Amino acid sequence: LAIGELKRSSKERLRIGLCERIACSRIATALSTWRQTHSDPDLQIVSRSGRALLAEIDAGLLDAGITAMCITEPGMVSDRLWTDPWVAALPKGHTLASKRALELADLARELLAVLAPDPSGMGERQIIEHLPTVDSPLFIAERPTTALALMTWVEAGCGIGLLTATQGEGVAHPNVILRPLRRGLPPAEIHLLRSDAPPR
Repeated sequence: LAIGELKRSSKERLRIGLCERIACSRIATALSTWRQTHSDPDLQIVSRSGRALLAEIDAGLLDAGITAMCITEPGMVSDRLWTDPWVAALPKGHTLASKRALELADLARELLAVLAPDPSGMGERQIIEHLPTVDSPLFIAERPTTALALMTWVEAGCGIGLLTATQGEGVAHPNVILRPLRRGLPPAEIHLLRSDAPPR
């Protein structure tokens, strides 16, 4: 993350809005490194998503935001940080858990919980758009808002969870196994958002 290149409101203060659905150790490491390279830094991290994140960046209340939203609005600069592949979370004893990777077709007739990293629902729409390649339609039974809630749902035997690899790594469960999806579903994209206006 090019945190050091951000236009900040003051030399030793950095205000970041973070969508909690994509919070991970990768982001924490980058922000920790920034703190270590600045004397007595003032790092402020707030949980924001959707339109609230954009509004506060535009108003100068935040220096930047980290999100899975794809933004093309005037006055906003969006830099892709990394891509995050989708994985399936299965109960340890599930018949599909023995496979090293899954196809979308493997998920047909399964109850699914989807945790999209983008609160606008773009991730879920991507899944639905790729369903024509599957003989039987997928059934989305639950839409949890946190990875922990999804893992609890899966561990309880309610069905299979779909989330990104980074989301899954952050809440590892001993009785839940993560398996990559072999092909057919584009990865989520994580972006750094900032205003192209001078810092306030």
